[in-house]
This record gives sequence, structure tokens and C-alpha cells, in this order.
Amino acid sequence: MQVPQIIPVTRGGARIGWESLLKALENAYFVAVDTEFSGLGDVKLLYGNCLSEKYSGLKQIVSNRAIFSVGFSIFSAADTCSAEESLKALKGQTTEFEENQKPPCKFYVTTFDFLFLPSDDFMISPSSATFLVRHGFDFARLFLDGIYYTRPTFNRDYQLLKTYKTCTLERKQSSDSRKKTKKRKKKDNSELFLELSTTEETKPDKSSLLSILPLGLLVHLGQTDIPIVFHNGLLDLAFLYSCFEDNLPESCEEFVKNLRQLLPHIYDTKCLSCDQDSEKETSLDTVYQLCVSWNQKQKSNDETFIQCWTPDNIPSRLETAPTPLFKGNPNFHEVENSYEKTIENSEIPSGWNGVNNVFAHSDHSAGYDAFCTGYIFATYLHSKGLSYLTKQRNSIYLSRFKSLSL
Repeated sequence: MQVPQIIPVTRGGARIGWESLLKALENAYFVAVDTEFSGLGDVKLLYGNCLSEKYSGLKQIVSNRAIFSVGFSIFSAADTCSAEESLKALKGQTTEFEENQKPPCKFYVTTFDFLFLPSDDFMISPSSATFLVRHGFDFARLFLDGIYYTRPTFNRDYQLLKTYKTCTLERKQSSDSRKKTKKRKKKDNSELFLELSTTEETKPDKSSLLSILPLGLLVHLGQTDIPIVFHNGLLDLAFLYSCFEDNLPESCEEFVKNLRQLLPHIYDTKCLSCDQDSEKETSLDTVYQLCVSWNQKQKSNDETFIQCWTPDNIPSRLETAPTPLFKGNPNFHEVENSYEKTIENSEIPSGWNGVNNVFAHSDHSAGYDAFCTGYIFATYLHSKGLSYLTKQRNSIYLSRFKSLSL
């Protein structure tokens, strides 16, 4: 079977999953994210004549529907030294890099698929449920093993998250101000008050934030300070914000402002795929296959192509069941279903799939789609070039001829 390794995370293994995800993000070059949700209902709500009308429809759709799963595919450069300058460019920190200083082409990839169950009522579209079932989604597993979450404003830990975000923003603004001023003036009373208000005594620590996840998920992603990659990401971002951060703001302008503060480095591979002079298909499946073909051609010509492997340093507690490994084929990532360890059942953490540690292959699981998105982005670093990608930083796809700038 030709699938990437996907680590499923369900209710009993939620804390292990969050710890492993955040650990993997520490050395990431970028992370690709995808969601599965309970449908859109009347999609005509998204067909407004102007941006404000589209956003009003988006708010109406997201307000009473739910996220079912979130996939994270973490790409870490195998050669960290060569990745530093290109990563600075992707983050908008520099525009000066040598043309012969190429982005990395070899990556260690770790992909998680978190299963979520809302604790409050939600709507589901029959067509969306049918689509998910046809692509292998297990609703019985969702209701039995999904990680519970409560929408932010009804969550008892909502105030803790707000306090943390406020303190973090104040610290960032204070830090930015110090960077712009070479010689610091003598601190006045207001500056002293700002620093006192953001000390470790008043700011919630990260361990307390870990315990309230998925609440505050976007805060954690933003603090990694790496590119966050989506494909056609407006709906993903709206659902992630509404379910795990806060109610969607009244205006699109405020939503954009809040996203920019939470996630300073966003890329949308659908934006990157669009060519205004072409009518080519830009769905995730199509673009992924095009990237696979491009890499196959590059390999046959003995030129640079994208290679992905499973990292050797996956925590042992995630290896308590048969774990498929990449053979090293960079194109379709052929899986070798081998397992040489003998594991007692008592060692299997509750919540991790004790059968084969991977979801059944689905062309549209959140984890698989996240991996495809990351593979496209890695390919575009070379096929389209770093300068082309950086021009599309913080742009979200709206239509072939229009994007939303964050």
C-alpha cells in the first residue's frame, strides 16, 4: 500500500499526542495542516458579491458546525544548515539570499491525525457525511474515541487562554519596540507597569496551556515561528479559529488582524498553484499528482527532487504497535509494513491504535491531505522557486483571480 505514515490520536492518548506534536514542531522547517468538518450546508452563503458578504456567510456556516479531525504533517529539513537562510526568507525576515543557496530537498516527515468530538450540539450535512464515509471515515470511532472539545466562549479555560494571548502580545510589542530603539530611554512608570504585567508570575505557563488543548491550538502553532501551510485554507482557518480560539469576529478586517497576530507565516498552496493565464485544475489531488510527476521526472534526469523519510527519533511510546516505515521512495512513499519488536499489550498507551498504528488509507483523511499539502509546498520550493513563494506569503485563496491578504 502506498501511504505515508500517519499517527492517529484519539481520546485516551490525547496528552501523549499533544506532547509528541509539540516536540516534533520544535525542529520543523514547516508544518502543513488540514481539517475535516461536518459540512458547509448552503454553500451559496459563500458566494457574496463582496468580501464582507462572503465573510458574513462564512460566519454563519462555521458557527453551528464542527471539526471532526485535524491533520498535521511536520516537515523537518534533513540538512538544517542549508535550511536556515531559506527559512528566513519564507518568514519574511530577509530578501537577501544567494541564488545558489537552494531550499532543502530532503525531509523527515511526521504526520498526526487528531480525532475530535464536540461536546455541544452541532449540525452535519448529509452530503458531507456521505463523502466522509465513502473515504473511510469511521463515525463509530468518532463518537467512541474522539477527543472532546468545547467551543472557546463556553469553555471554562477560555479566560486562561485570553490572559496568555494578551501577555504574549504585550511582550511581543515590547520586544519589537526595543529592537527599533538602539538606545533605551530611562523607563517611565508606564513601561515599568507593562513589564510587571507580563512577568512569569502573571503569565500562565505552557504546561497549563498544554492541559487545555485543543483550546489555544493556533496560539501554539504561531509560537513555533515556522511557516504554516494550508491548501485552500480559508475554511480550515475559520473552523480552527471558531472551534479552538474564539468566536469569529464581527468584521473580516478584524478576523484578518487576529489571524496575522496568531499565525505570522501562512502559505496557501492553492494560491501558489494558480496561474491567472491558465485554467488548470488546482484541487489538492490534482496538484499533488502533478508534483509527484515532477519529482519522478527530476529523479530520472538526475536532478534535484523531493525525498521524505520517517524520522528515527519518534518517541518509543509511539512505537508500541506495528509502525509502517518509508522505504525511501520520494515519490509515492511506499510503506513497508514491517515490525520487528515484541510489545506486550500492557505497553500500548490507551488511545493509540493498537492494531497497526495507522488509519486505514483514505484519500481524504485530514492526516493524508496534510501530508499531500506539505509535499506540494516542498516541491514548489524547487519547481517554482523561493522568490515566487515568498511573494505569496500570508495570502489565502479566494478565487483564481483574487486572494485574501493577511
